Amino acid sequence: MRIAVTGATGFVGRAIADHLVSLGHEVVGISRAGDVALDLTSPDFADRLAVSTLPCETIVHCAASLDKDYLSQSMLLCNVLGTQSVVRLALLWKCKTLIYMSSVPVIGVPQVLPIDESHPTAPVTGYHAAKLLGEQLVALANSNALRTLSYRLSAPVGPRMPRNRILPVFVRQARRNETICLAGKGTRTQNYVDVRDIAHAVEQGLNTVVDGVFNIAGDHSISNLDLARLCISLNASESDIAFSAEVDPEENLRWEVSIARARKSLRYKPACSLEDSILAISREI
Repeated sequence: MRIAVTGATGFVGRAIADHLVSLGHEVVGISRAGDVALDLTSPDFADRLAVSTLPCETIVHCAASLDKDYLSQSMLLCNVLGTQSVVRLALLWKCKTLIYMSSVPVIGVPQVLPIDESHPTAPVTGYHAAKLLGEQLVALANSNALRTLSYRLSAPVGPRMPRNRILPVFVRQARRNETICLAGKGTRTQNYVDVRDIAHAVEQGLNTVVDGVFNIAGDHSISNLDLARLCISLNASESDIAFSAEVDPEENLRWEVSIARARKSLRYKPACSLEDSILAISREI
């Protein structure tokens, strides 16, 4: 199958592209530095690609601006108008499937646990508001001709993870036997999903006939405090844990995510534990 992956040089997109190639698919990477170097925010993005590049049967849309400022025009151009352009490209190419990477926090603040796909949505950042609108644009394009899926990712982790994220920071400090300093009391509970499992979820999405929104997350959630302890344990570290005076704005929030729908409809089953993700990061640091 010929598959286009937007954001193919990013953390999530690269893992997906590599996995699809390993399965024997022909992958066309679309990014500013990819196989097809084209800016997603260009007004003629879809029309130029439709003319210059052979059609793909599927598009996996991973490209996004991570800016959370709701007043950021560049973020809105990328995450809203860019997604609209990807939908247009899928229609011009007469794609069979479009898979869109969204985010669990489009719900806003967790109100009901576990968080499933029916949880009310009330984004608290510009990024997540744009992601939610992207979901809606993708859903509008769903038809008998074009099957669309939106994957709400929890917190992606794993190999080649950006070094400034919480997990690589904890791992690096543990490997150096440095004190791991937590904001607040370390009670925030997060769900982490390995990018290799996200890639498998894409594979499963290609092999089914379902559509709609799916949570793609790990099996379990963990507090920041226990995450620090786990990093210390797995790295045989002598690091201590300390608490800073900095307030964690998400203190006591529990991101407990249900993947029951993905298990049933996509046959999605996380294969990489959080321990696997931590060890993969440790090998790279």
